[in-house]
Amino acid sequence: MISLVIHLAVACLWLFLAESPALSDFVIGLALGFILLMILPDALGSREYVRRSLALLRFTGGFAFEFLKANMDVARIVLTRPAGAIRAGFFLYDVRELTQLETLILAHLISLTPGSTSVEIDEDRGQILVHALELEDAARNCAAIDASLRRPLLAVTRSAPAPAGGTS
Repeated sequence: MISLVIHLAVACLWLFLAESPALSDFVIGLALGFILLMILPDALGSREYVRRSLALLRFTGGFAFEFLKANMDVARIVLTRPAGAIRAGFFLYDVRELTQLETLILAHLISLTPGSTSVEIDEDRGQILVHALELEDAARNCAAIDASLRRPLLAVTRSAPAPAGGTS
């Protein structure tokens, strides 16, 4: 939390020092504040803040890419296949080790991605029932969700694991 305060304080300070304050000055201040936090992570206690911020940027870019790719896939399926050749179906996606908030966010992300919809979250069994426009293999669909949504989301919501091994 202190890292966020430092980040915003540097941005505001830069904005106040500008001759004629504008949004661009605030954005420059945000960039300078982030660079400061990256350069001095141990002194400012910002290592985790920087890691999560970069993970959020990667997540946002990755989701935007997946969103565009899914739109193109849905358009290709709808425009090139006869209605009877579309292989839609339901599958269960395991979310047992996720928190309620992570499960909720993941369910919304699945629904935001064209071609798939989260139908129901079963908290007792730790599963999300998902409908996919293209379902050849449920395991492949689950692996795609793992790679494109779950892992990047967990990089943002969870602390970095402790380094393995000891000192030599």
